[in-house]
Amino acid sequence: MELSSKIDEEYILALIMDAKSRDIIGDVFAKITPDLFFFEGHQHLYNLLFDCYMAGEETTFFSISEKHRPEVEAIGKELKEGIVSISLAFNHPQYTKQFLSQSEDVIGIIADKLKEKKKMRHLN
Repeated sequence: MELSSKIDEEYILALIMDAKSRDIIGDVFAKITPDLFFFEGHQHLYNLLFDCYMAGEETTFFSISEKHRPEVEAIGKELKEGIVSISLAFNHPQYTKQFLSQSEDVIGIIADKLKEKKKMRHLN
């Protein structure tokens, strides 16, 4: 079993940056914690988005790029794919097909998957 899930991590980050409602973003932050992320750059982006959310700021890619340019640039250097690519991951066809047919609780499903990956890393 793989010890990380890059696509799940990117999907959660994209969901935060693309969410149309603060309730959805709040649900993500209630179910997903930074320690569930394997990739350090993903953790840093998650923390920046969380800080923006807690400050009442928008969490869109454009908003964080404008208000937090130095942090976004530093995080972008850590990520091979870049933040723009992650922000577009929300429309990934694998998730649209897989999750819409299974459950409305996409966030819960991904949270469970990330928790399982974290548990496997600790056992490894």
